[in-house]
Parts: sequence; C-alpha cells; structure tokens
Amino acid sequence: MSLLAAKKRIFINMLHFGSWNLTSKPKENRVGDSEEHSSSSSDEPQLLLDHAKYEILNSKFALSTICNILMNLCVLEPDFVDSNLMFFSMLKFLMNTLPSLDAKEDSSNLILIGNLSILGLLILQNHRSHRPKESETGAYKFIQSVITFHWDAFNVEESIGGEELVLSSSYAETWSDLSESWFLGMQILNYLLKDIEWIAEFLVESGWPQDMLLILQKTKRGKMFEGTKSAFEELIVSLLQHHTVGKGMLTQLKKHDIIGICQKHSLGALAKFVASVASKKTSLK
Repeated sequence: MSLLAAKKRIFINMLHFGSWNLTSKPKENRVGDSEEHSSSSSDEPQLLLDHAKYEILNSKFALSTICNILMNLCVLEPDFVDSNLMFFSMLKFLMNTLPSLDAKEDSSNLILIGNLSILGLLILQNHRSHRPKESETGAYKFIQSVITFHWDAFNVEESIGGEELVLSSSYAETWSDLSESWFLGMQILNYLLKDIEWIAEFLVESGWPQDMLLILQKTKRGKMFEGTKSAFEELIVSLLQHHTVGKGMLTQLKKHDIIGICQKHSLGALAKFVASVASKKTSLK
C-alpha cells in the first residue's frame, strides 16, 4: 500500500469512527433489567451514561481537530487537493454526515457543524477535477446545511425592539470558536457562486438572500456588526452580478427601499451596482 493510500485510509477511518460515536446514543437502563443488579451497582447505569457522553464529546473534539488539519491542507496545497481522489471521498462523507447533525437538538454540535461545513466548501473550491453532480441529493442537502449554519447565526427577533442585528443566543456561548468558520464560509460561498452555477440558484431558492434584505431594511443605522454587514453586502452583490440569478435578485431589490438601505448602512458596493443598473436603463431610453 502506498503512503498516500495509507493516509487516505487513516483519515476516512478516523472520520467514520467519530461519526459513529456522534450518532450512537447511549443505552439507558430499563426497569425490567433492574432485578439483575444488586443495590451496590445502582449507580452503574449513570456511570455508563456519563462515559458515553464523554466519548461523544471526545469524538467531536477529535473530528474538529482532523477538520482543522485538512482545512489547512486545502488552503496551503490546493493542487494536491485537486489531484487526489481521497478528497472526493471525504466530500462524499461530509455530504452524508453534515445533514445528520442537528444544532437545535444539541447546541454543542455547532462547532463541529461549522468545521465540517468549511472543510466541505474548501474541498468543493479546490477539488475541481471531481465535483458532485447537480442531480445528487446529497450535494443539495450539504449546501442546505451550510446555509442553515450561516443563516441561523444572526437575527433581529432576539433584539430589543427588533431593530438591531444580534448574535443568536444558541451561537453566543461558542461564537469565539464559530466566528472564523462563519466568515470564511461566507467568503468561500461567494467564490463558489461564480464557479458552480447551481449553488447560486439553490441559494436564492432557499430564501436566505431575501431575508438578508429584510434584515437590512429592519435594522437601524449603526446596529449591525461591520463584518456581518460587509459579508451580507458582498453576497447580495455577487448574486446580483450572477448571469443566471441576477435578474431575480434585482426583482427582489425592487421590493425594498434599496436606495434608503444603502444610505442607512453605507453600502457602497451595493449602491454602485444599483447606480450602474439605473444608468444602463437611462442610456437605453
């Protein structure tokens, strides 16, 4: 076996081991079985549950560590990633695993969801020689999970008066570990919009960009994180410039006071795009 093949097997085995531990639930002691145990061992089921929870938590940390190693490899060695099929196998694994993790049931999954999302996006970006087909259900479910991770991070509903963009309460505790994944994911999505056409179409169909426009409309001036505001603006402009979904996004813009939004939040790039569209219409008259 070659060194590369050995590395591939090790990585895949480690990922599968971590996934098995994450999806396996500890067995609870049934009442009918209690007669088989003496009173001195009454604490044993709780100890087993505590151990199982520890194993699950340990698996999450292990998977996150593996993801960080592989993410660095994707960034530093894009040609290596493109030329090795092991990364396509990893992407397939991520497409099947990520949708099965639910942050609403267990918020401790968020860090792992973020890491798996970014690793999958980086592989999609750099492994250009083999990419999932548009017709693959797993690819859509993966992107939907990525969108959900980014979409759920901020909202106005949890703010006083509903006029300020705030960090969602479920993200607040671990945001120091999540923020880098969130912003990096937004950057990679912008790149992939231009490179993989169906992602842009799916993004618009999800309703997330439309929700961004509503958030920008509801939020008061100065009541948004600068980094988040820039990330929203960049994604909206990228969609407006897209040759397939651009017209549809422009229609969405017309439903909002886009000039007022640009002025309120100092959205220079979006204002420039709106001005260019207006000038084209004027020149055609």
